[in-house]
Amino acid sequence: MSAPGLQTNRARPEETLGERMSAASSRAIGSSEWRVLELLALGISSESDAAEFDALIALPGLGWGEVLDNAIRHKVLHLLADQLTQPGRSGIAHAMICEHLRETLRVSQRRAVIYRDTAYEIASRLEKRGIPVACTKGIVLESSLYGGNGSRFLGDIDFMIDARHGEEVTETLATMGFRNGYLDRASGKINSLTRRDLIAYRLNPDHLPPFIREFEDPVVPHIHVDFACSFTWTTSSYQLPVVRGLANLATLKLPGPEGRTVPALNTAFLFIFTVLHLFREAYVSTWLDLGQDVNLMKFGDVVRSWRKWRSELATDAFRQLLEELAIDQPVGWVLVHTDRTFGLDIARTLGLENSVSEEFLKSGASRSGQEIRWRGTMLDRLQAANRRELLVQNAGKASG
Repeated sequence: MSAPGLQTNRARPEETLGERMSAASSRAIGSSEWRVLELLALGISSESDAAEFDALIALPGLGWGEVLDNAIRHKVLHLLADQLTQPGRSGIAHAMICEHLRETLRVSQRRAVIYRDTAYEIASRLEKRGIPVACTKGIVLESSLYGGNGSRFLGDIDFMIDARHGEEVTETLATMGFRNGYLDRASGKINSLTRRDLIAYRLNPDHLPPFIREFEDPVVPHIHVDFACSFTWTTSSYQLPVVRGLANLATLKLPGPEGRTVPALNTAFLFIFTVLHLFREAYVSTWLDLGQDVNLMKFGDVVRSWRKWRSELATDAFRQLLEELAIDQPVGWVLVHTDRTFGLDIARTLGLENSVSEEFLKSGASRSGQEIRWRGTMLDRLQAANRRELLVQNAGKASG
């Protein structure tokens, strides 16, 4: 697949009236409500942020229904719960809302404890077998970026391995009671993968089939585990050597009992993984079908990572790494969208503001690999009540 062309003009082209009207009609939330969600996702990290948040949630006309609905959709509900239960904020929001959010946060905190214990056990067993493994995504970020207080949504426990160790990993997890399958949320039962599912995983070995086991806990009755074997996906033009990412791992201290650590990607590769994870789920429309399309939490992970590790990332060494790995375009795709959506300067700081064309920024790929196109901006897409209204199907082959 050919790489998208470079942007030759920094000026952003004007959208047509039809595009603007379509985008505007798809928005589902008001500006005050949206700003509450933005502050939650990106982090309330200053006195001015805190003052703005307090002023917003105290607005008499704030649409709490919109806030709560979109907080769930964008996976920032636990962040809202954490903020509204802080000292000094009691009484600002409706008492029943706050009580419900306290209970929601307690569930998330319980899940985080169980997931950390499980991540530690899995990583320890794999390391004893000599299998290089790294924790990724939420199980790492909830400790390193979100304070380990249950505010970061955790859907599963994520690891990265070399695909060559897939059978050994499967054997190890079987001894721990895990099997390949998924939870039927309507019935609460675990369903085995179908033959078709297993064939699809063999044809697309960027992930092992998902693992799940029952857990005797009334709050967290199931534990979900996922193993990535790629930084992107099987048919992507952008392929990174997994062994490179696993070669120089960091050690992450887990909250809780003293002395427990798990292996994690180092700062550079963790940031790359976080960015490319967002690219994967924003670019390929399969995730829209599965209800896992891009959301505020995924952008929040990118922005919070940049803010915490900027001194290590805004360097010639990191820029050279992006160039060496030939991933300036997918990384640029994510960071340009991030900058435009939230008024930041990450892409410019890394010299990536002109690494992608306007055409590429609006592009994506369907499940079958066909090119698709998005109307409007990433903000329009995030705010849309029905994102499919912004989706245009094309006949060409996708570039990603």
